[in-house]
Amino acid sequence: MTRQMLDRYLSQSMANQVFQPPLIAQRLLSCGIIATNCSLLNSGWVQCLATLVLDQLRSVFSINSLVVIDKMYKNLKKPKTLQELARNQIHKGLMLKPYQAMFKLNIPTQIKNYLLFHDLNVDLMITDYKDTIEHINDNGVSNVVHV
Repeated sequence: MTRQMLDRYLSQSMANQVFQPPLIAQRLLSCGIIATNCSLLNSGWVQCLATLVLDQLRSVFSINSLVVIDKMYKNLKKPKTLQELARNQIHKGLMLKPYQAMFKLNIPTQIKNYLLFHDLNVDLMITDYKDTIEHINDNGVSNVVHV
């Protein structure tokens, strides 16, 4: 159904370039990195994402070789901190986008920064993504150039 909707609004060649299987897998992996670092994972979601990625790549990989997927499974095994649990519950309760809601909350800047995920290590996320994409490229599956 999604493919039909896209075909209606995009030219066939454009849809094929943007939604080629390796590209979808790479986008799913980038979502996995963010979800892992934001402590938003649950076992069903991780299992579905891993299955989708491996299916999209149409190649048998060792899960351990895909850094992102390996970290997602390892993250599920460790308990969340009270801070992570509280942040996730606060986000679920917000009526506005978090960035907009923070201006209306009368809380210290340090807490606002934490709620806005300022504590995340973006460089580590980029490294994890590059390592995974490098493994995909080494196995001849990727079809785009990465920086």
